[in-house]
Amino acid sequence: MAAAQDIISRSELLYPVDAGRIAAWKPNPTAYRFGYLWTVHRLYYWHRDHERIVKRKHHVCLNNLMDPFEISFGIPIDSPALRPVRRLTELLIGRDTADKCFSTPAARAGRVL
Repeated sequence: MAAAQDIISRSELLYPVDAGRIAAWKPNPTAYRFGYLWTVHRLYYWHRDHERIVKRKHHVCLNNLMDPFEISFGIPIDSPALRPVRRLTELLIGRDTADKCFSTPAARAGRVL
C-alpha cells in the first residue's frame, strides 16, 4: 500500500487541477460528500479489502461511504434535526452498528478527510 500511495501522490501532481479540488472530502454539487478521486487519494478500496481479507472483518457496513439518511431525506444523520432518529437507531441496532452503517468516514474520524 505504501508503494501504491507513492504512485498516487506522484500522479496527483500531474492532475490538471489541484488534487484538493477533486480528491477531497468536502461538499460538492454531486450526491457524494467527496470528490470523485477521493477514494483513489485515500486508497479507500485497498484499505477496505485489507480489512475484509487480512483482518477478517466482515461487518455488513464495513467502511460505509454514504450516509443513508442524507441520501433518503437530504439531511445528514449528524444534523440536530435527526439526533432523535440517530438515538433510536442506536437503541435498535446498537451504537457500533449504527456508527458503521450510518456514518461517513469523516464522521467516524471526527474530522473532514
